[in-house]
Amino acid sequence: MIVTATFAGLAAGMFCSPPSQAQSSPPKFDVEPFWPKPLPKLWVTGEIGGVCVDAQDHVFLLNRRDLTDNEMDAGDQAPPVIEFDPRAT
Repeated sequence: MIVTATFAGLAAGMFCSPPSQAQSSPPKFDVEPFWPKPLPKLWVTGEIGGVCVDAQDHVFLLNRRDLTDNEMDAGDQAPPVIEFDPRAT
């Protein structure tokens, strides 16, 4: 348990950038009508242990991989770290 928490903390520290300077205006958000999209290869995640965004706007999920039997029947277990690139097709 301690090893998992330590690994998750180290992984989050490697992928997350330090906070940037304060913004002068609030960010603008648009609705994505086709969200959420299914994960590739019928991946199924358990609980998500952390989420962070790097300087290139890549989103990283730390997957705890704690699937139930019903979730295992739905697809394949996702990898422990999943990276989303907003510019990928």
